[in-house]
Amino acid sequence: MSSETYYDDFLYPILYREGNIFEFFDKIFDFLYRRTDFFKFKDESSTLGLADGEAEKIVRTVFCKYMEKAVAEHRSQIISDVEPVPLDFVAEETVVTTSNPECDAVPLTPSIEECVDSKKAEIPVRREEDETDPKVPIMDPDSYNGACYDDYSWAQTIRDADIHIKVPANVTSGKQVRVNIQHAHVKVELMKNNEWSTLKEGDLSWRINVEESTWTLVPGEEIHICLQKIQERWWDSFFIGEPKINLRAIDPSIPYEDLDQESQAKIEELMYNEHLKRLGKPTIQQSKIQNILKDAWDRDGSPFKGQPFDPSVLDASSANGSI
Repeated sequence: MSSETYYDDFLYPILYREGNIFEFFDKIFDFLYRRTDFFKFKDESSTLGLADGEAEKIVRTVFCKYMEKAVAEHRSQIISDVEPVPLDFVAEETVVTTSNPECDAVPLTPSIEECVDSKKAEIPVRREEDETDPKVPIMDPDSYNGACYDDYSWAQTIRDADIHIKVPANVTSGKQVRVNIQHAHVKVELMKNNEWSTLKEGDLSWRINVEESTWTLVPGEEIHICLQKIQERWWDSFFIGEPKINLRAIDPSIPYEDLDQESQAKIEELMYNEHLKRLGKPTIQQSKIQNILKDAWDRDGSPFKGQPFDPSVLDASSANGSI
């Protein structure tokens, strides 16, 4: 596993659970606030903390690093589709662009900017997937591993399937809605002019557990139906007959909250151990071993009894490194 993706298995459960970037960063900075000295101000009485403005500078520097990378990739994709620019002209340019003025970026010169803009209109919009596959980016929780349509979207995990059906703004009470969930069929009706009219109906791609399935109304916005699958498998469509998604493009990871308590505890322990390593402190297991060694150090019969505890004598660090 490369160093770039090493922490993905720890960070992705947080992102998926929170559902959006703002909440994700909120949890990250909350952790820094509670468990580190990142938000503490350094003064003469303490060596902990950062100087005024240093924390903000760190965040801005890291942000600019990846924004510049994103801009460079975007530019290379656009320029690869336009006519080649003479090499001697490129050699005169030093271009680092971002949308953040604090990143001290050098703007595009008018000549190269006009060249790119004039060609962008001629470049057809590209789709990485076939047009029959309406799967949207993974960042949208309402269509996670699913698809999005004009009137509804659906998402899934290996155990559940969710559908979000849009309703008119005047639908504000559960009495205006009737949802019929069957093992292989779903029908949603709305009360209109004192009569029931079908809003959405279809046969499910696979059978579901009716007793464990539920629905809720978000007044004026949507009806959310959560179905529990009978079989743990990935669906290529929610309803029979609708366009199928590409199953090879889904994210097969199990959400953090769906893991058993033992697995969650193990992930939390790994994350905490990684935090301790960054601070230069021993991990939980290393601390346990040192406590055992320290207890045995001064026991009767120990050749080190009465001497200050020195774990290096016992090669404790070497032993801990193999854990």
